[in-house]
Amino acid sequence: MILPRRPTRGPALSLVLVFGLGAAMAQTEPPTAAERAAKVAAAGELWMASEQASTELLDATVKTLLVDPEIGIKWVGDQLTAALADRAQLRSKGVIALATHLALEFVRRQNTSGVVYAGQYEALRPLQPFV
Repeated sequence: MILPRRPTRGPALSLVLVFGLGAAMAQTEPPTAAERAAKVAAAGELWMASEQASTELLDATVKTLLVDPEIGIKWVGDQLTAALADRAQLRSKGVIALATHLALEFVRRQNTSGVVYAGQYEALRPLQPFV
């Protein structure tokens, strides 16, 4: 028994879909520095607004901040100055915990990269004198 062949839409439609998708992807631009900074700030503020008890949220926040280490570490460094002035506030405790985990994860990543170079830990400068 021979089954009837299912109608196809043809290769032309497939090409249109593939090239259309490629053109759409080519038109998307990478986020600007301001957009990346806004994403970092939103992730940091989400951690600050939480109960600061979830290690999963802390880890996710650190990973988000380290997507662009220069911006992420600078944002935490900007928050750290006020946090160190009044360590009793809940927000201060959150900033200090975030700065600690951020620095440790940055150092861990640098150590496991297998690459050593001058200025390797320069990105941590905004966290001084804390780190």
